Amino acid sequence: LVAAAVVATMALERFEPRLICMSGICGGVGGDSEMYDLLVTQICHQHDAGKWSSEGFKSEHFDVQLDVDVHSKLIELCSDTSLVKSLCEGIVPNRSEFPKGKEQISCNVRAEAVTSSGSAVVAQDGKTQTLASGQRKLAGFDMEVYSIYEAARHAVNKPAFFAAKAVVDDGGKNKGDKFHRIGCLISAKFIVNAIQAGIADVGSR
Repeated sequence: LVAAAVVATMALERFEPRLICMSGICGGVGGDSEMYDLLVTQICHQHDAGKWSSEGFKSEHFDVQLDVDVHSKLIELCSDTSLVKSLCEGIVPNRSEFPKGKEQISCNVRAEAVTSSGSAVVAQDGKTQTLASGQRKLAGFDMEVYSIYEAARHAVNKPAFFAAKAVVDDGGKNKGDKFHRIGCLISAKFIVNAIQAGIADVGSR
């Protein structure tokens, strides 16, 4: 989170871009997200902010959300069935890159995903349910999106901003990297489509 905030802030101040966005990979909350689902974050929480006491960890609620116009444009893009179908086209998976029980790769696009960010890697069974506690619609978690959104929100010359990440694990003990390559390709292809569709011209400055 700190590194992402520093880099994003420096880039915003130095280059004054019309758009700052992030592709990549994330964890998914079991039962709400499947492998390779693309989560387009509408609202992002910071799940490791709070206070440790003798009673355990009590979280402090911080969240940031997309600009309404940017969000509307993303919903429009995600409703384009040909765009969604194209995200997996041309990707040739290795045998180990098929999710368990699947004979082909596919992805669902979540245009209004609620996600959370924290500085620590989540690789413990049951931990995602702890993160989801009190967050009824939490779909995924990562380590950077909250910082990117906050940096953009506080920029002097406010750019359009958004993030789209593909689910590659559930944060359990079997967390690995065999799905990372395809997850990165799917999310990057969506970002490129969004840029080509003029998302940079939607946000306020």
